[in-house]
Order: sequence, then C-alpha cells, then structure tokens
Amino acid sequence: MDHRYQSKMNIARGFFLKLSVGILVFMGGLLIKAGKLQENKPNSESPTEIKANNDEIKGTILFQKGELLGSLDLFQHALNQYETHKDTAGIIRIYLNLGEAYTSLRQFDQAKENLELAKIFIDRSSQKAYIYNYFNLYTSLDTAQGDYLSAFKLKDRLLYMKDSIYGGEKENALKSLTQGFTEAQIEKQKAVQQITNQRLEAKQKITLLVGVFIVTILLGGIGFLYSLYRNKRRAFQITEKANNLINRKNEELERLNQLKNKLFSIIAHDVRSPLNNLAGVLSLIGQGLLEPEEVQQITDKLTNNVKETTNFLDNLLIWSRSQMNGIQINLQELDLLDLSNETMEVFRLQGEEKKLKIQNEVKESLFVYADREMIRIILRNLVSNAIKFSVPGGNIVLMAEAKATDEMVIISVQDDGIGIKKEFQDRLFGVDNYTTRGTMEEKGSGIGLMLCRDFVERNGGKIWMESYPGKGSKFFFTLPQYHMVQKEQGIKDLLAGIL
Repeated sequence: MDHRYQSKMNIARGFFLKLSVGILVFMGGLLIKAGKLQENKPNSESPTEIKANNDEIKGTILFQKGELLGSLDLFQHALNQYETHKDTAGIIRIYLNLGEAYTSLRQFDQAKENLELAKIFIDRSSQKAYIYNYFNLYTSLDTAQGDYLSAFKLKDRLLYMKDSIYGGEKENALKSLTQGFTEAQIEKQKAVQQITNQRLEAKQKITLLVGVFIVTILLGGIGFLYSLYRNKRRAFQITEKANNLINRKNEELERLNQLKNKLFSIIAHDVRSPLNNLAGVLSLIGQGLLEPEEVQQITDKLTNNVKETTNFLDNLLIWSRSQMNGIQINLQELDLLDLSNETMEVFRLQGEEKKLKIQNEVKESLFVYADREMIRIILRNLVSNAIKFSVPGGNIVLMAEAKATDEMVIISVQDDGIGIKKEFQDRLFGVDNYTTRGTMEEKGSGIGLMLCRDFVERNGGKIWMESYPGKGSKFFFTLPQYHMVQKEQGIKDLLAGIL
C-alpha cells in the first residue's frame, strides 16, 4: 500500500513539474514576442542624445540670464555627448554657443578658436544653414575686440546674405530660416522624451510582473499575461499618438512656410512696384520736369494703381488674419438679395467705365445661414474679377437659386469675358495660384480667390468654377439655406428632449 501511495505521489509531482515547465515555456515565448514588438517600435533618439539636447537648451537659457560660467559647463557636457554620437549639427551649434559665451566673457582667443572649429565642421558637412550664424557671431567678436574695419566688412556680407532671401536665392533663404524651426525641434524633443519615459515605465512594470509570476507561477500566470498584453498595447498607442502629433506639426510648419513665401513674393512685387512708380513721378513733379498735361495723365494712372494696391492690401490683411485664427465667424440669417444689391451698387461706377451690363438675378426671400462680412467679401471679389476680365460692352450676371427642400443655396457670378485656359484653372484657389492682368491692364495678386475659398469653406460651403477661353467664366459657391438649418436644429432639440 505504501508503494502504491508513493507511485501516485511521483505521478502527481511529475504532472505539476510538467505543468510548471509548460507554463514557463509558454510565458518565455510570449516575452520573446513582446521583446520583438518592442524592437519593432519606431526608432527614436537615445537618452544620451536627449540629455545632450536638454543640456544645450539649459545652457542657452543660462546664457540669456547672464550666467555665463554655468552655461559654459552645460555647453561642454552637450558637446561631449554630441561628439560621442557624431551629431554634426549639434557639434556646430555648441561651438557657436561657446564662441558667443567666450566673447561675452571677453576671452577672445577661446571665442575665436571655437568659432573656427564651427566653421571647419560647417565646411566639411551639409549643414550650410549655420554659416549666417557664424558670420554674425564673428562680427560681434571683431566689434568686441575693437576691430571695426573687419566687423564692418563682415556686416556688409551679412546684409548681402539677408537681402538675397528676397531675391529668390533658395540656399541663402534656407540659412536665415533655420532659426525659425528651433521651436519645432524643442517640441519634438519633448515628445520624444515623453515616449522614452513611457517605455521605461512599461519595462519597469513588465519586470515587476515577471518577478511576481516567478513567485506565484500557478496562481498569477493568467493575470501576468493579461497585464503584459495591456501594457504593451498602451505603450504602442502612446508611441503612435506621439508620432502622429510630430507628423502634424511638421505638416503645419510646411504649410506655414509656403504661405510665408507667398506673402514675401506678393509684397515684394505688388506693393513695392506701385510705390516705386509713385516715388519716381513725385520726384519728376518736384523737379518741374513734367508738363501740366503729362501730370494729369500720370495722376489718373497713379490713382488707379493706388486703388488697386489698396484693394490688394485689404484682401491681404483679411486673409492674413484668417490664417492666424484672428477672424471669428458670426453665423446669422442673411438676405441674399440685400447683399447682392449692395455689391452691385459698390461696382456700379466701375462697370459704367467699361460700359458693362451688370444684372442682379437673385430671387427674393432667399435666405442663407452665414457670416455677413465674409459673404460680402466673397461677392465683391468675384464681381471685381468678372469686371476685370470682361471686355468693354460685356455682360455680368449675379444669380442665386435653391429649391425649398434643398439644404444649400447655389450662388454664381458669370461673365462673357476672355475666360481662363484649362491648364491654369486648377491653380486658381491654391497657395501656388495663377494671376494675370485684366482686359484693361488691371492688376491682380490671386489672393482674392484664395480668400474666397477659405471663407466659403468656413461657412460650410464649396466653391468651383467653369471657364472657356474666349467665352467667359462662371464661378459658383454654396451656402447653407437658413430654414433648412433651423429645421435640422429643431429636430436635434426634439430628440435631445426625448432622450
């Protein structure tokens, strides 16, 4: 009987031993897979690189506070870490910062040595964007040493580099714009630091759970597996959200950079040229070189130029405010007939000058739900463009139509002018837009249509156009019909009351 009892005990021990080994093997496989998932996560900066970036930022803050010796220590720590990771851009920035700090301490030999080291790394690498900073800091060094002749020469070179931005030299423009991306880099570093902390936290939790599993292998196995899966999934979600945030920031920076370039180009051409013409004419009048008849002719032309420039600046300022979220939308009930009559009156004299027949075929009792000022600007821009590209004696028709059951009202401005070629139509409403002179050499910048698209979309509508060269153009846009909006809101309120 003792023999049979001992045999059963051996069988039981063997069963529990195999069960324990099986669970350990199963858990080991899961841990290996989890490790692979961790390795497959998107690569980010190492803790050492993040520490270097943080030291650089802290050193810059101390420098700005006037704590120069403290900033030197932090810059040196950051330099050592950047050299370890062969981060050329980081090395260049630190040498430039050290040069500036030593100049402030009036230790000119050390300042010159660090600036020259920065120049060596700039010349050997593709980091040409820092050359402007190098010359600027060297100018400060020469000035601090009293070498004003050398400083003046360097300053002149800096002015040339700065002016070249407006002349369209892409490489020099990129150098001056480099500093503008510092904020984005800091935001990226913060996001990466957050990801690193979350991953470290996840690893610590995993280690703790493994220890608990070893102690309570049979009772805690299932709980451990669930906790491991949950933490891995959470870490992945956090990483994915952070990467999406960084991508959105980069896309926004690219969009703002394109808008900035567009603004510079337009201001340099469409504002500067009329002002130069005005200055030249005033100079001739002041010197008495023009006859009274010539003065009258030139004055009429300059008056038109000033009107065009004023209209352009109005559109430019409104558009700039809209891009900076400076315009608040005030949705309300609007009578389209009143707005269209107001627009017709504004352009009555301008239409008479070109002998145009401008017709208002907007129906009565047609109401939309939109912002009054934005719709007024849209109508004025579209009618102004129709007048500009209409031949003398032509026709312009302003229309609006909708059925009682339609959610949207369709408004249109049609002319029988010169039309637009097919290859230019897709560029009318974008940042890289298309513009040309009117039938009587009227100027345009293209901002008006870009502003129209922005305002139409902000009011819940769409804008498009149809054009045929030699036959004219027709621009359409839609706005929500007021009584349909009220009906929809009433249904929502009724459902909310029931629920």
